[in-house]
Amino acid sequence: MKSAIMCVEAFAQGKMLNNIAWRKHLPRNITPSDIDFAIDNNGIILIVEFSSQTDRWDDLKRGQRLLYENLVWAGCGNIKAALAFIRPQPGVQIDTVRDVISFSLMCRQHGEIVKSQTFSGKHWQEAVVELIRLPSKQ
Repeated sequence: MKSAIMCVEAFAQGKMLNNIAWRKHLPRNITPSDIDFAIDNNGIILIVEFSSQTDRWDDLKRGQRLLYENLVWAGCGNIKAALAFIRPQPGVQIDTVRDVISFSLMCRQHGEIVKSQTFSGKHWQEAVVELIRLPSKQ
């Protein structure tokens, strides 16, 4: 199954990287961040943060939220982001297609970052496919 995170423990360990030492080398005490999932469809890009805490962008840690906002802004409409709420269970694969409980979206429209309402996970697959769809040529 290509959409499954094979080992919850390894997924959790990846979330436990210690980046604190970067603070003394980088301005404003910033530390590195990560993106959990990315799809690139010929320049139309979706980046995803999977969270066991929230599906609301404003509830993310400030640095993580700013990373997504800045990437979406820099993408000039070609980079979209999703924040997907999951409930990982020890020893059970996380299926990135079916295990999303709820999610919200972020995109750039008319020169502004726009954050969506929260949607039910039953719309996750459809939303991902739609977000990476290439614009039709007129």
